[in-house]
Amino acid sequence: MTQVGDTHSPPSALKTMLRVRALSRRRAIPSIKRRQASRKAANALLRSRFVRPGSRIGVYLAHASELDTKPLIRALHHRGVQIFVPVVRQRQGTMIFVRLHETTPVVRSGLRVMQPATRRPACPLAQLDIIIIPIIGFDCKGRRIGQGGGYYDRTLYRARTRRRPKKWGFAYKAQELNSIPDEPWDLTLDSVVTERGFQHIKR
Repeated sequence: MTQVGDTHSPPSALKTMLRVRALSRRRAIPSIKRRQASRKAANALLRSRFVRPGSRIGVYLAHASELDTKPLIRALHHRGVQIFVPVVRQRQGTMIFVRLHETTPVVRSGLRVMQPATRRPACPLAQLDIIIIPIIGFDCKGRRIGQGGGYYDRTLYRARTRRRPKKWGFAYKAQELNSIPDEPWDLTLDSVVTERGFQHIKR
């Protein structure tokens, strides 16, 4: 696992260093291993007792070198799970979660990520059971490095007084880091799912 490095640097500087290092590691994974990892991670997640017909699950639409969610989404639809994917509200710096049917058209947003072409029907955050969150890096305490936009952090931070969904990271095992500095607004994952299975976070 990757070491943090200079512990005297501010958290933001350490995160930047770790983001570059972890992203480089993720991009280096060969295409065939990415496809295998996506299927294995999807199978691991589907074995959870929390994933059942009628569940409401938020799932990102993968882009670039992220662990692909297409196998997972297909399997969730087949199981009768209601799927909601994030749509970014750039002005507010947050996201809403919009229902994704098998026939829902998707478009590339201004942030170059795929999302539904519509903002309806949306699901209130408090009604989601689980949110599957993309990761650049994670550690054994559930701390996460994302793209740096802070959309997941702000969305979940502002909703922290309500019923909150379980937060599951979805990543390659190679993205695990030794330790990640955190700041008050950073979200903490409840579990991480990789091609090697579930990693439950011990508090």
